[in-house]
Amino acid sequence: MAEKISLVLATDDERFIEQHGARLAQEFEVSIIRSAQACRTEVLLAPPQVLILDTRISDGSGYELHQSLRQAEATEDMYQLLLCGEWDVEQDGFAADDFLLRPVAEAAFWRKLGMLQKNLERLSKKSIKPHGTEVFTPLSSMGELGAIFQALGGQGFALYQQAIVPTKPDLAQGCELLIRLRGENGNLMLPAMFLPAVDLYGITPRLDRWLTSRICELLGQGRFPYAFASINLSSLTMADSGFVSFLKNELERTGAQAESLVFEVAESAVLSGQTAARHFMAALRALGCRVAMENFGAGVNACSQLSDLPVDVLKLDGRFSRGLPHDELNCAIVRAARDIASAARLKLSAQYVESEEQRAFLADLGVDWLQGYAIAYPAPLIAR
Repeated sequence: MAEKISLVLATDDERFIEQHGARLAQEFEVSIIRSAQACRTEVLLAPPQVLILDTRISDGSGYELHQSLRQAEATEDMYQLLLCGEWDVEQDGFAADDFLLRPVAEAAFWRKLGMLQKNLERLSKKSIKPHGTEVFTPLSSMGELGAIFQALGGQGFALYQQAIVPTKPDLAQGCELLIRLRGENGNLMLPAMFLPAVDLYGITPRLDRWLTSRICELLGQGRFPYAFASINLSSLTMADSGFVSFLKNELERTGAQAESLVFEVAESAVLSGQTAARHFMAALRALGCRVAMENFGAGVNACSQLSDLPVDVLKLDGRFSRGLPHDELNCAIVRAARDIASAARLKLSAQYVESEEQRAFLADLGVDWLQGYAIAYPAPLIAR
């Protein structure tokens, strides 16, 4: 008997589940998930062969969940995607045949699933070949957490980077640091394939320290190929009372210049723990490092808090780059962000810049730094 295709249905629409759930359970190895956060964890830890994503889902929205998976580098190459509900095709960047509008007709739904089953014949869910020759393999079991611990003590991680280019002559070029985990067979694992497990078991602060230490060494040796290194810090690290002391010791040990380090903190983490976050960010700046607040604009209260936040750079939420310069609402949001940054005497950076048209528009608008596929793809970090 052939093994059933794995399928995740993400929706909290009980009528939708009642309409399709029983038949799905007969024909697929199906998981019905009603929470956006639970779905994200499930998909990243164990990517299904088919993901059905509805716009109706608790503790979030289908759109936000899809964006979260994109930002975690869990691309549609990992699974066959079917969108159901009230998606804006032009706004969300999907082709007309990528989704089914509500109400979802029985015949149309199963016809679409049949097409996805055929697509699976040419899809390898166990290896992904993105823009390059590397083969990326997912974490096969939680037991492989041992590989992560081993990597933290040696050379098990591969350093990658994505360039952050300035639009003005008085600004320097830097990069955002990325990591890959080396598997036993030498293949590399994308962050989406091991970071959820790292988060789940609270190992993220150790990973942040490992990356910070390695970059400080390269900076201190004069071998770092960019003017500054941008490092994402997790919310757990922001709550780590010993991280600032650790960073101070690393700067002294390696001789790295603090101004060459930019630490990115998520807007959501900053706004959810404002007092502690402010103290943490202020301590980083007191050492001479810069702080960037990423995903700026995703939260409704971000602007009202800016005057009290020790931050140097606002990094726009990637969704606002989509559709530029034709999406009038996103154009207005980016212009407003530029004006806010200017009034607060902060720099503004845009990510997910994926076309020359977007690049030109954002540069003309006065955004200070740009990052995305139109600028450069992620690539191995090559020390000098």
